[in-house]
Amino acid sequence: MEKGTVLKQARYAKERIHKHNPEHIVVLGGDCSVELAPFAYLNEKYDGDTALLWVDAHPDVYIPEDIPNHHAIVLANLLGVGDKQFVAEVPRIFKPEQVLFVGLNDLLEPLNAEPLRNMKLDIVGPGTG
Repeated sequence: MEKGTVLKQARYAKERIHKHNPEHIVVLGGDCSVELAPFAYLNEKYDGDTALLWVDAHPDVYIPEDIPNHHAIVLANLLGVGDKQFVAEVPRIFKPEQVLFVGLNDLLEPLNAEPLRNMKLDIVGPGTG
């Protein structure tokens, strides 16, 4: 999907979520890009007193210079290192210690690339105890 369309949808979701000011949000359907607005909202609402359990086989922390697909960049956006236009939609950036990856088993190279190399994100992968 075109970046402009995804950005428009993220802004619309952000507007609707803020209008209703929910305490909790359940996200069903879509690809990983649908998570930007609800996760950003909850981290802002609870003043960073949130944890993000990222259960996926892929880390979704690519940067736009490496891949154009927004669904592969969404967590980088939430961490403040992704696409500048999407990062601007995140009023309170997640800190690395707020994130735990569970289930990663492939495509780990973006975790070792700049700017994520020094973030020390926690990972529980297959076979780890």
